Amino acid sequence: MSLRLFRRELKKLADYSLYVVTDDVYANPETLTRKIAASLLGGASCVQVRLKKSDDRPFWTLARDLRHLCTVHGVPLIVNNRADIALAVDADGLHIGQGDLPPVEARRLIGPDRILGITIKADRPETIEAALDPRVCPDYIATNAVFPTGTKETEAIGPEGFRQAVETLQRLCRE
Repeated sequence: MSLRLFRRELKKLADYSLYVVTDDVYANPETLTRKIAASLLGGASCVQVRLKKSDDRPFWTLARDLRHLCTVHGVPLIVNNRADIALAVDADGLHIGQGDLPPVEARRLIGPDRILGITIKADRPETIEAALDPRVCPDYIATNAVFPTGTKETEAIGPEGFRQAVETLQRLCRE
């Protein structure tokens, strides 16, 4: 099976039910590798490497190590914000937020066979429209944090904000 065909199949079968996201606010890269290994043994179905404070080399090293772990467990690895690192370690996908690459450019860079996840802002319908651009074809869409978190500097949208985002997505998908 070619790598491209394998990637397409993995993308179709991707399971986001136990989606683990790393964070260098709470752990260093060495600790993160051990924690992700334990998460994979415990049933994690997708891993996102997210490092907001890391320099490029440590980010790349961790992503490379997690790429190996995820491959062994048959779980997709998604890199947050960094298309260059996602491509360098041959990650299965990329996750972008509103301050990152435009969704169309992210899709162009990673191609149609990799997973693309996009965080939308519930109170900004234009971010939802950009995510739903037919040239983007995101594999999943996330909202801002619903409840307060120590890892994000944005305000939590709450259950009502989440409901509004879902309604906007549903409306735009019907149009």
